[in-house]
Amino acid sequence: MFRTRPIVSATALSLAIATPLSADVTTQQVWNNWKTGLESFGYVVEAERSSDGDTLSLDDIVLRFEGSEETASVTMSVGSMTLAARDDGTVRVTMPPQMTVRGEIVPPSGAPDDDPVSFAIDLMQADQAIIVSGDPETMEYDYSASRLEMALAELVVGADPITDDMVRASMVAEGVNSRTVASQGDMRTYDQTMQIDTVQYSLFITDTETADVPETMTINGTAGPITMASTSTVPDQPVDTAATNAFMANGFATDGTFNSTNSVAEIEVLNAQGTSKIKTETANGSLAIAVGPDGASYGLEQKDVQIGAQLAGIPFPVFLEMAKNGLNLRMPLEKREEPQNFAVGFNVTDFSMSDIIWSLFDPEAKLPRDPATIALDLTGKARLLFDLMNPEDAEQLALSGATPGELRSLNIEQLKVDAVGARLEGQGALTFDDPSKMIAPGLPEPSGEINLALEGGNGLLDTLVGMGFVPQDMAMGARMMMGLFAVPGDAPDTLSSKIEFTDDGQILANGQRIR
Repeated sequence: MFRTRPIVSATALSLAIATPLSADVTTQQVWNNWKTGLESFGYVVEAERSSDGDTLSLDDIVLRFEGSEETASVTMSVGSMTLAARDDGTVRVTMPPQMTVRGEIVPPSGAPDDDPVSFAIDLMQADQAIIVSGDPETMEYDYSASRLEMALAELVVGADPITDDMVRASMVAEGVNSRTVASQGDMRTYDQTMQIDTVQYSLFITDTETADVPETMTINGTAGPITMASTSTVPDQPVDTAATNAFMANGFATDGTFNSTNSVAEIEVLNAQGTSKIKTETANGSLAIAVGPDGASYGLEQKDVQIGAQLAGIPFPVFLEMAKNGLNLRMPLEKREEPQNFAVGFNVTDFSMSDIIWSLFDPEAKLPRDPATIALDLTGKARLLFDLMNPEDAEQLALSGATPGELRSLNIEQLKVDAVGARLEGQGALTFDDPSKMIAPGLPEPSGEINLALEGGNGLLDTLVGMGFVPQDMAMGARMMMGLFAVPGDAPDTLSSKIEFTDDGQILANGQRIR
């Protein structure tokens, strides 16, 4: 469970790098405030300091986090920088145009992957400028660079160096601008926005342990413009960040969004079967992540997606596209007596594929080839019976095999399947109020109702029988089941169904008791 620690480590480092300082208008106050902010994450900050008038030079800056039995130790060497006071009361921060950031991660002893990892990243910045302004309580950091380039320079796992012919990674960003407002009170808050004109990235990986032909993967991509926005709240006093749940209990929270346009990725995989090439294009994409005492949420959405592929072993190209796809998750993290909100949702909207794929199983085009949509949106409340971010609780749960939570309510906000000439839609709401009556671990008997509507079901079944995909006797059984649970609708080839779960344990289908 030591991997929970890097989540907090990454947040601390991103705040430190994106807002290198958290300070006042004097150079010494700038340095002191930045150092204190990192120490609140559990880091020890070291640097060689020297002053020349209103200029403070920091050399050999090192950040260290001492791990525990559950968390990794982290060491980062971030080079040097100078802080110079300006006539207008602001502070200019200058870093070398070329520098190397070095780091080492040492997992706790006995972890499944306990080999230490060391790395070096070359960082190059053109026309870089950081201006710090404001007052001691609220500081503003304006960063700009015409070009920001990062490249993996060194990677060692255990005692084994990972050479360039095994792994290569780089990223180039053009037109980078960001602003961070850092406020200090009972808690530290960071509000950050960033804009990037274009990004190019490249990744190359080789699996040298394969027997005959080494398996390699190359990824090249571009995107832009890109925008980001985030808000983070950090406890001002040092806390034991090794226990991530305790860190959040003291007020840590972060909420961020990421938006990109014109994203293109090209992937090439070489293995014993041959060469596979995949290209994806996305007009717009968004990602939202939030973590805090009230739980964690994750939202992903892409619009106007196109996927083309030439796969090894398949003699024809593959082409897919969709108007939209997305994933939505929300879950509690802390053990509480009261039920907490959760959500699960996904959608694939207006999905279509090339006729050559359709022809593999429907050469006579008997099935409608209209774009398909599948969507599911569930919300509800549940009791979490352990602290998800507490490694000890999680380990005890895994060993005991106990139920992690209890469902209290479930709402079907949307159910939609629209494909090959048939459409199924549904909504419903269920409550689970009596935990003494369990139908499965963590699942009490429900009460409430679910409403379903099916259009074109019989027509689709007839088509599948005619194509030989469904035997006649199986189709007859399916129609009998539909007759048991559904009633005809007002329009031809439509069915509707109302499934009720009563408080006394009965199940009714359109008023008829089936249990």
